[in-house]
Amino acid sequence: MVFDYIYYRLLKQYSKQKWNNNPCASACLFLCTIQFLIVYCICMFFRPIFVPEGSDPNRTVTFVAAIVVMVSLYVFDYSRYKNKATELERKYKDSKANKWFKLWMLFVLMWLLFLLPFLVSAIVKGLN
Repeated sequence: MVFDYIYYRLLKQYSKQKWNNNPCASACLFLCTIQFLIVYCICMFFRPIFVPEGSDPNRTVTFVAAIVVMVSLYVFDYSRYKNKATELERKYKDSKANKWFKLWMLFVLMWLLFLLPFLVSAIVKGLN
């Protein structure tokens, strides 16, 4: 699974840092941020279907829903991965992806997932 591999690479990186007391929690936080941005991207694409044009959804409700989703993803990821380090190490230690997949690609992915809905929205509005 893609998220297992991403978690493995993040855990490996965070484990190298001396100041980080809980690399599992840090890797889970980064992973849940990526997952949240995927959910966010999907919601932004389908927003025109569910939110009529001209209406303004309640920002407080939207903010609370986003926090609930983010915390839920973190709890799910942490409970899933907290005892899987050795299993994932065994599975991905000699993976071919280790050669071509770099951690900077995750940062680029995060920005793309954040900006993509806005770019598509601007293009669609420009065409109308």
